[in-house]
Amino acid sequence: MSYSYLSNKYMKILSYYTNSYSDIGKINATRWQKYCDTNNFEFKCDILDEQKYPYWKKMELWIDELENTSHDYIVWTDIDVVLINK
Repeated sequence: MSYSYLSNKYMKILSYYTNSYSDIGKINATRWQKYCDTNNFEFKCDILDEQKYPYWKKMELWIDELENTSHDYIVWTDIDVVLINK
């Protein structure tokens, strides 16, 4: 289902990865960006420094988005989630 008829502020998908996941991170970030472009969603993917406790960064990213967004929906996905369109 595509929501391209809606405003581009309708949905934002968030993710991040660290350097230890850079191989799969780059591939899947590109796929998620393509999916978002196709469906007129916004996609934000950060690359984090592993030495700064990246598992806590998810909460910081969520709080920042919730406080500063104009989107109707915000979705989190781990970078190793793969989209398959059939």
